[in-house]
Amino acid sequence: MEGRTDGTSTGQFRPIPSSRALLIQFDAHDRNPAASPDGDNVIAQTARRLFHHHEEQWTAEDESRLCATDDTKLAGIKRTIDRMNLERSHFIDVIDAWVGDHVPQEPAAALHTETLGSVVDRICIARVRADKLSGLAGQAARAVAARRQLGELADAYDQLVAEVIAGARRLPAWRTMKSYGE
Repeated sequence: MEGRTDGTSTGQFRPIPSSRALLIQFDAHDRNPAASPDGDNVIAQTARRLFHHHEEQWTAEDESRLCATDDTKLAGIKRTIDRMNLERSHFIDVIDAWVGDHVPQEPAAALHTETLGSVVDRICIARVRADKLSGLAGQAARAVAARRQLGELADAYDQLVAEVIAGARRLPAWRTMKSYGE
């Protein structure tokens, strides 16, 4: 059975990628893939960029803690982190804009508490956290907890996507409000 191009489900067509597809994208080495017009690519490729962005931001946050006694260096790193948060909000907006333009939603369906871009952002953060903690000596218990949290977020994401496609849940049409110095 072929899928429809209007964003509705008719079998195998899936306008929004699964959590598994997102996690596979995170392992791709190309940090800046060219987006194509279909949802799997726009969402998954933007998620890949967002994941790599969170890896870089994790490093910047670590650097800020290491230079806490050097106010000048700390201020520079904090400005970098603000710029990174601005970029992060743009990635979230790309995902949310694509969803708003391409995924039909049932107006009477229950409203979810956050946008799909925000959920993808949390999955990216959880994956970075799990990866970083897995590589640290003495952090085995926290790494296990981080992996469990990532799995729970992935499951919740897949359930949300299924509910949106089925018309049982709708996503808010929000845009990022915080400007991060913009």
